[in-house]
Amino acid sequence: MKTKWMESAQALLRLPEDIIYDIPKIVWIGRQLLFIENHKGLLFYSDRNIAFSSGCGKVLIAGQDLLISAMTNEQVTVRGIVEDVRIEYHKEHPE
Repeated sequence: MKTKWMESAQALLRLPEDIIYDIPKIVWIGRQLLFIENHKGLLFYSDRNIAFSSGCGKVLIAGQDLLISAMTNEQVTVRGIVEDVRIEYHKEHPE
């Protein structure tokens, strides 16, 4: 849910919404490459499923031959055959 203060800060500072609202930025390229920014850590990892924590809940990735090819404190690159990406929101977080 946007508040007046958040809208004002976003407009004044020209910050992207993913930073203001602490949500992940996900870029999915084809079926084989996925970039996630603003994650909060790895929760689960296998070659078929990967889960990351985020400020709004969990980022869930499903596919085949999944591989985390790069990971920093805030960014991750996933390679393989990506079939599905979902966000499971915290109950208190507005979608």
